Amino acid sequence: MLWTGVRLGDVVRAFGGVVDGARFLTATGGETLPELPEGFDADQLRVERSIPLSKALDDCLLAWEVNGAPLPRSHGGPLRLVVPGWYGVNNIKYVRRLAFTAGESPARIQQTSYRMRPTGEPGSPAQPSMYRMPVKSWISGPGAEGRAVLAGPVTFYGVVPPASAGVASVEVSVDGGERWTPATLSGPDLGADAWRAFTCRVELAPGTYRVVSRATDAAGETQPGERVDNERGHGNNARGATWPRRRPPSPSPGERGRRADAADADEGKRARRARRPARAAALRRCRAPLRRLPPPRRRPHQHDDRLDLDALRPERARVVNASSRRRRDAAVQGRLTPSQLQDLATYVFEATR
Repeated sequence: MLWTGVRLGDVVRAFGGVVDGARFLTATGGETLPELPEGFDADQLRVERSIPLSKALDDCLLAWEVNGAPLPRSHGGPLRLVVPGWYGVNNIKYVRRLAFTAGESPARIQQTSYRMRPTGEPGSPAQPSMYRMPVKSWISGPGAEGRAVLAGPVTFYGVVPPASAGVASVEVSVDGGERWTPATLSGPDLGADAWRAFTCRVELAPGTYRVVSRATDAAGETQPGERVDNERGHGNNARGATWPRRRPPSPSPGERGRRADAADADEGKRARRARRPARAAALRRCRAPLRRLPPPRRRPHQHDDRLDLDALRPERARVVNASSRRRRDAAVQGRLTPSQLQDLATYVFEATR
């Protein structure tokens, strides 16, 4: 996205600068809060974030256009704060108020919600806030979503999100990080606040590969090989790593019932699939005596001389009785033993149920 607006620092200087003692820029979003119960703390819902003054005056933007068009409501129009290289929660939409404050906003979204905290611990203002995004990269293709690629020369491509220090290099590995091949940064370098694309050409023999990438910024920070655990899984930038599934909350009684019904249905499907080989073998045994019969004489059949399979199924005994009563069929009469007749009934029963 290409943002159009004015540097926040220019606006501040035009209004005479920052008051003494201010350490943060506090931006308040224009969301309309619902009517709250008496005694309810509005800071629990208010969208308001504070960022250090040094970042606010450096490269932050008050934007009113995106990609050459007026900023739509879905992207924060008519005016939003753009904080390059920092987590999106700091990019306040529908900006209603800007203030320079000595302390951070008292809003919950600032104090506890977006904090890098150990797993299982509640949020606290003493924990690091989610400000700068760490350097990271990812591969977009080919081979996305498990799709196979042809052996031979393959060009992998991907992107590097904005890094505060700017991207210096990217490498690609096809063996999960054992060996690395330098990638080529492509497209114009629009600075540390812009995304960078990269490509890497490798020769692949037929086989299975685990392809990962790692980026290094201009300050020397490189994507780690393993993720760092934290509550809510914020900020994962490990190369090729995936976050483990978190334990889901305990289901309600109704949800437990629905899950039990779904489990029963899945068990029924598995049982039917397990019976398929045995059923196929039984059908082959039932067909065997029929293959040894001579071909029937071709003559017209009366309607009442036919078996109504829809009416007979799924009762095997009725199939046997109906077959035994067909005295006018010379191809069958006297040529099937009782055992073969049972096999015929079984075949008809299994094939039509």
